[in-house]
Amino acid sequence: GTRKVPERQIASPQQVAALSGSSTPRYRAAVVLAAWCGLRRGEVCAIRAVDVDLDAGLVRVAKNWVELLESPEKYEDDPKREAGKRTVNVPPHVLPLLRQHAADFAGPEFFCVGRDGKRMRGNTIYQAFVRARNPVGVQIAFHDLRHTGQSLAAATGATVGDRKTRPGH
Repeated sequence: GTRKVPERQIASPQQVAALSGSSTPRYRAAVVLAAWCGLRRGEVCAIRAVDVDLDAGLVRVAKNWVELLESPEKYEDDPKREAGKRTVNVPPHVLPLLRQHAADFAGPEFFCVGRDGKRMRGNTIYQAFVRARNPVGVQIAFHDLRHTGQSLAAATGATVGDRKTRPGH
């Protein structure tokens, strides 16, 4: 009597690079943080500039930005689980893009900000991602980038423990 949910699609490393390249420059960091670091869209929106240490290659996830569709209410909250508060190692090939983002687009308070200098909204990231994925020909959801990162980590031999810790499970 249960419905089986279809398996999530994932992108190849080449498709992730194409999605990042096809994205408006301001939104490229969101794509790589989701794909290579396993961050949720709300976590990307909540990253503060002080949470990003590019010299050490680390991003600290401490909060989640919540935007409810059925309500105008928006708020910052702790991650669902205590394990969601974590520090993620940034792969070396992602650091140059994040450094460029920090130089060109990061705000004084939040790492990902809109053109108005305020915290980037989740729906804005979603819309930018849809615009980027169509020319690439990849029909995955933004959240599927998180699963892409998990699958790529598994393919390189990451342990089950590593694959649970990195995304905050």
